[in-house]
Amino acid sequence: MTAWDRRKGEPMLWFARFELYRGLGTGRTIEDAWKQDKAQQSRPSNSKRPHNRWYEVAQQWEWRVRAEAWDVEQIRIQREALAQEAQERRQREAAEREEAREQRRALLKGFLGRLSEALVNFPDTAKLDELTKATKMVVGELRAEYNDLPIQRFGFMDENDIDAAIEQEFDRLLQGASGVEGLAVSGEDRSL
Repeated sequence: MTAWDRRKGEPMLWFARFELYRGLGTGRTIEDAWKQDKAQQSRPSNSKRPHNRWYEVAQQWEWRVRAEAWDVEQIRIQREALAQEAQERRQREAAEREEAREQRRALLKGFLGRLSEALVNFPDTAKLDELTKATKMVVGELRAEYNDLPIQRFGFMDENDIDAAIEQEFDRLLQGASGVEGLAVSGEDRSL
């Protein structure tokens, strides 16, 4: 039994009036409950204020304490609903982000496959510097997507050293066509 339920021995008339009082919210007063009760009565009353009996009954049946317990419960229910809604929203947004990431990964892998094909058909398809830049971008994006950013293993001094290392790696790939074809089929970058 909760604090706001009808108590043993509590008259039904006064419990109904308590429910009016309880329903008024945190700014409730006995006078406001009395006005609502008065408005529901079939016979009009000329009274301007509630009778003292209202205050006596409210004190006897602890209306204020019971109504405050009701308020606390309503706040708890609202907080739970908001927390549940926030959790569901976070899960939905995470699923949407993951779906977008999967689509991006598939697009990047497809682009990497096309680059691999272009390398197999090099020099007919594109210039080496274009292929190098495109491959570097795709590999960088894939690594970022999979949180696999490389640790710098070589002590490059400047951009020319990096370009030279990339060109050397492409030369190695071009010499072993099976490695490049395997790259195009699997979509994985085993050499960079």
